[in-house]
Amino acid sequence: MGTLYLHVGIHKTGSTAIQNQLFANRARLKESGTEYLDVCANHSEVIYSLFSLEPHNFHVNLSKGLDTSEKVAEHNKALWH
Repeated sequence: MGTLYLHVGIHKTGSTAIQNQLFANRARLKESGTEYLDVCANHSEVIYSLFSLEPHNFHVNLSKGLDTSEKVAEHNKALWH
């Protein structure tokens, strides 16, 4: 079993810049044996949608028209690919 690195940062601490660089360099990371989630550069929206108790009320999902539990369930299912 491998090691999981979880990067967590509060607002305005450079977290997005770190995530953008890791995302942009996924191929190089993979060459060294490190996998990086390839859904999007910033995972906060994905994680919130997947693990929130009411993801159909999340403003990002609402802006995408995901305004029912059923729509969000389909969206989240696709995120797991």
